[in-house]
Amino acid sequence: MNKAGLLVPTITITVMMMMMMMLGMDIPLTSEDTVRIASYRKLRKTDDGSLMCALDLANETMSPSSLQDCSLSCTRDVTCSSFNIKNWDTCDLYQYKTRVSTPVTGCTNYQVFKTFLTYSH
Repeated sequence: MNKAGLLVPTITITVMMMMMMMLGMDIPLTSEDTVRIASYRKLRKTDDGSLMCALDLANETMSPSSLQDCSLSCTRDVTCSSFNIKNWDTCDLYQYKTRVSTPVTGCTNYQVFKTFLTYSH
């Protein structure tokens, strides 16, 4: 995580993919595979900068082992627009722009900040 609060778990993947392409290595993809490189930012809507939690109905809920697992799940789903990480043991994925959010202890919403690359084979 950088100083701006951006979560960029895919930098390693980006560097690896660039190195593979420069070396002429193939990235094997099936017709079902999609690669998306994205960065995320924490949702903050209050004057004091409190972290927000989306309260909308999630499209998918999973039990990640880390924040990176949750963000990678969102990155792998090209329709994912944000995710909540709750108490580090629950990950809610949203395939639409969430509308209702509020500060909730132990919950942070991360929104897709920028998509650098989306490749479908």
